[in-house]
Amino acid sequence: MTKAEVHDKDFEKLLEEFMPPDIKGVIKEKESGELNEEQRSQKILSQYPAVQDELDLHNLIGEEAKRVIRFFIERSHRNRLKTVRIITGKGIHSEEGRSVLRSITEDRIAELKKQGLVLSFKWEQGKIAKSGAMIVYLN
Repeated sequence: MTKAEVHDKDFEKLLEEFMPPDIKGVIKEKESGELNEEQRSQKILSQYPAVQDELDLHNLIGEEAKRVIRFFIERSHRNRLKTVRIITGKGIHSEEGRSVLRSITEDRIAELKKQGLVLSFKWEQGKIAKSGAMIVYLN
């Protein structure tokens, strides 16, 4: 065995020794090909707690809602929360009868996901058209 191969083996042993058990399980499942990407994500999210805090955006408009969402997610992340709800409403009482806040919220959360604060999100009723709230899973 070459020196590099010995070094790699030692590193693998150290990594396995210090890796949390839940991560080991996910890695083994991935290597074995038992779960696809969506199933792995669902397994990880199933370990997240129920909603720990929520933000109600009723009566807010555009830019104000964007600022409040960012502040709420950053504060929740700092406080080590994992699962939060953002209530957008369905837009029933808006002038056009549709919620502008839903698309603003989805865009803002997608930005925060790219920045690493958000792991995943979903509309509470499965689809944006049926939902008045979003569940957000934080990193």
